[in-house]
Amino acid sequence: MHARASQMGDVIDEVAEFTLKVVREHNSLGRDVELFRRHLYTSGNLGPATEGSKGAELVDGLVIKEEDYKLVKTSSSNT
Repeated sequence: MHARASQMGDVIDEVAEFTLKVVREHNSLGRDVELFRRHLYTSGNLGPATEGSKGAELVDGLVIKEEDYKLVKTSSSNT
């Protein structure tokens, strides 16, 4: 899966002037998490997509370059 993501990133970089990378990151206290995910962000427990955690990292092969845009998505689109 990671190799495929890397290949897709390479193709996009070749044809696009810039790209928009959407990443999911949450506050370590879970303040910006949907209600159904709050149990994952309990006291002393870093949730799966806490900013700066392994779960919030891009997969191998995808890189946000200086000319790219990074959009942090904190909750589902329907909430």
